[in-house]
Amino acid sequence: MMITIAVFLVALAFMVLVPSTIPVSTIIYLAMLGLLIGYIRYYFFLKNTVQHWYRIADDLHERVEMFDRSTAAPTHETHNEA
Repeated sequence: MMITIAVFLVALAFMVLVPSTIPVSTIIYLAMLGLLIGYIRYYFFLKNTVQHWYRIADDLHERVEMFDRSTAAPTHETHNEA
């Protein structure tokens, strides 16, 4: 991502500082902008998907704990030591 941002900013700088490179700089600028937008969208998609899986894992852990508590037999053994 850092390389994409760097190329994006360099292309923008060339568009502003060297007007003769505007056609090429514009193409590079738009390509990098597209990659950057795509990367950011994909990043947030992955982040949200991972958070969703963590919620599912937490729910499963809670269900297992409740099941273990409900099926655990109480141990009330008394030992008579003489």
